[in-house]
Amino acid sequence: MRQHTLEQARRMLAAGRSPEEVLEFLAATLTNRLIHAPSQRLREAAESGDERIIGAIADIYHLDRD
Repeated sequence: MRQHTLEQARRMLAAGRSPEEVLEFLAATLTNRLIHAPSQRLREAAESGDERIIGAIADIYHLDRD
């Protein structure tokens, strides 16, 4: 994931995109890719009422359970 995103950023720079735009791309893309799986699992746990998973994710991310 990291290497693929970095390669995309390098191609963007080589194509003449501004460094600011590329940094924004890197930050947003990596953030989205890193939180996708936990967010999806949290959604599934909420739908099924799996309090164990909801609690674990809330603790990991310091989320308010209310």
